[in-house]
Amino acid sequence: LIFTEQYSLEVFQKLCTEHLNYTMVFGPPYCSTPEVAKNLAKFGMTLIDWNALNELLKKKLSTEEEQVEEVPFKEVVKELVNIMVNRKDSKEQFVVDGIPFEKEEEINEILGAIGVPQRVIDLFVPIEIVKKKYQVQESIEEIPEEAVEEIEKAYGVYTNLKNAFTQFQESPDCEWLEIDFTILDRALRDLKDILATKIILVDHMKSLDIDALCWN
Repeated sequence: LIFTEQYSLEVFQKLCTEHLNYTMVFGPPYCSTPEVAKNLAKFGMTLIDWNALNELLKKKLSTEEEQVEEVPFKEVVKELVNIMVNRKDSKEQFVVDGIPFEKEEEINEILGAIGVPQRVIDLFVPIEIVKKKYQVQESIEEIPEEAVEEIEKAYGVYTNLKNAFTQFQESPDCEWLEIDFTILDRALRDLKDILATKIILVDHMKSLDIDALCWN
């Protein structure tokens, strides 16, 4: 599948091999997606770290004679799917942190394997704020031209993802949350308030034997 104007959510869903319960978090560079993933884990979601999974596979595939330096994207996706599918009956809700999503075919591959997410969290940060965050992190007053190009390239990837993922809003089974991540502490507080409200609602409704409202 390719994300084009002819992209069809219905067709995409039919071609998916699995429909798993997971939340997708994405945003531009320097928007602290690891912090968000950790906060989601505090609300009972199972955190899967893509980078840690990649390192685990490196060790698993390496031998004394040959050390694996890079695991193919497809292999990491396969392992990710195995983890999620094997625990599907447990009704766990997953959040995966660190998926690179740099190429269109990689987006299609992973979404084709696990289906459209139950929830998408867009960590919006304007590009000018991203550049300021870079300056603070590197303790510099002026960003080198090469760094500016890298930031703008990474922000372009985020914009393309956002344009593609926006189509998930067509699905009644996918909740879209856009959170302004300009100020980290406030954004995390907003996220906590949103998720806590949903959990309180679920706990209240459980007394009525209605469990289907969970995270919907």
